[in-house]
Amino acid sequence: IYSNLYRFLFKISNSIVDCHLAISKRIYEELIDDYLIDANKVSCIINASNYLQNIKNNYEVMEDGYLSFISVGTLSKRKNYNKLISLFKNNNKIKLYIYGEGEEKEFLLNEIKRYDLSENVFLMGFNPNIIDEIINYDCYITLSKSEGISRAMLESLQVGLPLISSDVSGVDECIKVGINGFILKNEKYKEFNKYINIL
Repeated sequence: IYSNLYRFLFKISNSIVDCHLAISKRIYEELIDDYLIDANKVSCIINASNYLQNIKNNYEVMEDGYLSFISVGTLSKRKNYNKLISLFKNNNKIKLYIYGEGEEKEFLLNEIKRYDLSENVFLMGFNPNIIDEIINYDCYITLSKSEGISRAMLESLQVGLPLISSDVSGVDECIKVGINGFILKNEKYKEFNKYINIL
């Protein structure tokens, strides 16, 4: 349904716009190959972000003895936070701080209780100055089911945080596996604990 809607919107808008902006190489190729947009009317902005920050050089964890993760985004099914929370249930030496508000908030609070993770997983609410918070954590993580490209991920890269992400659009342009992060390529995320040990 979404694919057909996008095709229709691109088709009717193509004649009245000067340029389509793609925020990853994958989207750039989709516009040209799948949506048949003239390549002369498509520009690709790779790793676009409004922020430039000092590089993180202190990797002491927020709380002694814990590895701290940050995730940012609307609390929605698309962000797959329920699966992300479940990854933290078997390791009491890692903590997850989720920034954002949304319709899934009550459900996620119940998931935290169900897994007995009230000391390890925290819903932090919306923070308009999130860029100032990112540098305080040890790793950025997202299990989103779909993305254009995550601005919070780009901001995390800019301050030098390693990344762990599901395999969504644009991620392979941000993450150099084993250098600045890891990509979880299957929905069971079996490699998560291995990456925790490496981090």
